[in-house]
Amino acid sequence: MIRGAVRLEIALDEDDAEGAGAPAKPSAASLADPELAAMLAEVPAWKLEPPGTKDCRVRAWQAGKLVGSEVTCAANGDYSLELAPGVTGVVHVEILVAGHLRGLVEAQVDAPVGAKGEQVVDGVHTIELVTVALGEGHVVSGQTVDARGDPLANVQVQALPRPTMDEPIPWRTVSDEQGRFEFTTVPYGPLSLRGIKPGYALSVVEAISPEDAVLMVLDELIDLEGAVVATPELIARAVVRLEGSSVWPAVERSLAADGSFIFEQLADGIYGVEVTVPASEPGGAEFASVPLENITPDLRVSLALVPAFRVPVRVVDPDGEPISGARVTLGYSQIGMLQKTAETDPDGRAQVGPVVPGPYFVHADADGYLPPEAVEVEVGMQGFEGAEQVVVLIRPAKLEGVVVDEDDRPVAGAEVLLDSDVAFSVGEGDSRRRMFAAAIGASDGSLGVTQGAVLDIPLFAEDEDEGGIGVIVTDEHGRFEVDSLLPGSYRIWARHGEHAGSAVTTLELRSGEVHAGLKLRLREGVPLTGVVRSANGQPLVGIQIDLGDGMILTTDDRGVFDAGFRRGDQRLVLRGVGMIPKQVEVELGDAPMDLEVELSPANGRFEGRVVDGNNQPIADVEVELRPLDGLSASLITWTDARGLYGFDQLAPGRVQIDFSHGGHVPASSDAVVDERAGLRHEIVLDAGWAATVLVRSAVRGDPIAGVELVAGHAQATTDKQGTASLTQLVGESAQLELRAAGWVAKTVELRRDGAALVRVTVELVEGGSISGTIDDDVGDPVASATIEIRSTRGELLGSTRSNGRGEWIVEGIPAGDVEVRAEPPPSSSAVLAPVELRSDIIRGEVTKAVRLRFDRL
Repeated sequence: MIRGAVRLEIALDEDDAEGAGAPAKPSAASLADPELAAMLAEVPAWKLEPPGTKDCRVRAWQAGKLVGSEVTCAANGDYSLELAPGVTGVVHVEILVAGHLRGLVEAQVDAPVGAKGEQVVDGVHTIELVTVALGEGHVVSGQTVDARGDPLANVQVQALPRPTMDEPIPWRTVSDEQGRFEFTTVPYGPLSLRGIKPGYALSVVEAISPEDAVLMVLDELIDLEGAVVATPELIARAVVRLEGSSVWPAVERSLAADGSFIFEQLADGIYGVEVTVPASEPGGAEFASVPLENITPDLRVSLALVPAFRVPVRVVDPDGEPISGARVTLGYSQIGMLQKTAETDPDGRAQVGPVVPGPYFVHADADGYLPPEAVEVEVGMQGFEGAEQVVVLIRPAKLEGVVVDEDDRPVAGAEVLLDSDVAFSVGEGDSRRRMFAAAIGASDGSLGVTQGAVLDIPLFAEDEDEGGIGVIVTDEHGRFEVDSLLPGSYRIWARHGEHAGSAVTTLELRSGEVHAGLKLRLREGVPLTGVVRSANGQPLVGIQIDLGDGMILTTDDRGVFDAGFRRGDQRLVLRGVGMIPKQVEVELGDAPMDLEVELSPANGRFEGRVVDGNNQPIADVEVELRPLDGLSASLITWTDARGLYGFDQLAPGRVQIDFSHGGHVPASSDAVVDERAGLRHEIVLDAGWAATVLVRSAVRGDPIAGVELVAGHAQATTDKQGTASLTQLVGESAQLELRAAGWVAKTVELRRDGAALVRVTVELVEGGSISGTIDDDVGDPVASATIEIRSTRGELLGSTRSNGRGEWIVEGIPAGDVEVRAEPPPSSSAVLAPVELRSDIIRGEVTKAVRLRFDRL
């Protein structure tokens, strides 16, 4: 038995609040924190009363289930709740009174008699809980519907505040026959609502309490069915795999005897499905289907088996040494579904598959290395073409250092910030490792809300107590390490709440370099705080203050912000919804600075109309308004059927407006925003002029198909007759660029000459091609090497990258002598030197078998 009492907080009116019976508030003298006393002084006076005739209900929860019958409080607020037999452990007692905040008290049911609140009354083990006082609550209501908009009954709706306020259990209710639901005991502010019903996908909606029009749409779960066409012997060994919108990692199922399969209860979305048949013995034949992607669960799929093969991959370090335990992924695209995975053996080798013939991308990474760019490979009708695909991983650079104060004392808990034009991500290697382990270790996958929990994407390390992605925090000795860095230039600095930031250090890292002994010295500073108010002196909540060094603060409910210790010149940019952005520049000296900033409401409006040359409105024109103050964000809208558009809550000042529509020439206009409403800006979009281009050979006069034409924003490709049309050309002339494989690129000028349609013929000269291979110093092909072809005067004529077999070809090069230069990929740039040689190009011919070889540095 659980017993307790409930009281309601009732606000007093002004007369009662000043009476002798009103409860006294804490004074500043009685509290250690004067700011807390000031906050309490703003709270209205109140009194405590029992619920009386109000609906007061009490129930107990454990592990998401009720563990006793719901009871009603007595008029004096007392209640007695009897638990179901056998309930032990922690129980959460929920107290609900409409219009007041929910009460939630934790009770330890199996505590020994004599413990706090434990006693035996009339032979019954009784727990006495504290008296709970409930403040004012708010109402959030709405409706649950299906995808057609029909009401959905018996949906369990759960609610939790955002942030969660450490609530151990959510608010719960169930929608009625009309799909209506209501919470009457939630706090003020943001809430996250979840709608749960068997046979339907989870619905998550964000709301702000109080709110009375929340709409929750639940999509019905669908079964995906299909069949495989194959012999009974293959069907018995076959495995069907599914991956997609609500399924990751891939789900694997066996086939029925007739080759059919079914995946039950899938959320509506996009999926991929394939069938594989592993070999019956090592080295035996394998089979697979062509993966079907972008299918929806309402389709019935049919799959056929064809011979499949594995891609042999060898993963090595820049010195050519094998890497054991490397993670290898094979897929149709750089990022896609149903990718094949494997780990390398002690010799660095892995057989990845089985896959059907076609083009693929090979990815590889390993602990302590960075992954190179994906390598393209080709699986032919007889299998992989070549002995094995070699993938060279990048040896990363590493930074080691210490953060100290001006007295050379190490600073623990300092944040170290890193910036670079080189792509990097702190903790990327650990995330890739754990994602790969999840993918290969969970063959039953997850069907989202229908079967088990969805695996979390590991954004943060398990032992990460503070900071986040891209944030490095010094240890108790002030030390820090940043690994897995690509070669390149980096900027690094440190900051700490009790010091001013360090100076920015710029350094250059080479592949595999360990840059140790870096010292970042924090400086003495003074506190910089402030308050942001409106023009009438009211504090502004949620104003963002950008300090320009990666730190962005937000004002609290008193409009206050604290930028910590800083020094020297500071530039603060303040932005808030519906307010005019403001830039504040201050110079800090030896004394603390407390700023008072006033923001004005953004009451600017801008409206306009877009028409064509016949003064007819144009609908669906994209209108982008870009303020020129350097502080405000750009805004985008579209014109309606009358060609009208509008923006409000704008800062006054000059703006640039860009107009874009598929049937007209893009246009821009300068304007001024003020507080006047009304239609004040009209622009006419020009349909432009057009050109028909015939492209033919300069020698034979034959039309050339597949030539790419580019004139400003207009693009086209010639057909089999060598013709193409360009529309929406603007101005009296346009530069036309022509490019085609095997032909020398050319640029000509198109002139309007007053005609609506210009016809022009362009002749291209057939170019030559050059192809070859690129190997490393031991004769292995090098993938992703950059090959450049330049004239003897240094002009770049063409470039390409080597494929997985080290092969390359550059087409459309003008005849004459050329220089060929090859740069090793980043993974080998620290050990292999660039190579150059001279060759020649013959018109209409291919200069073949140009063999390039990287020498070791």
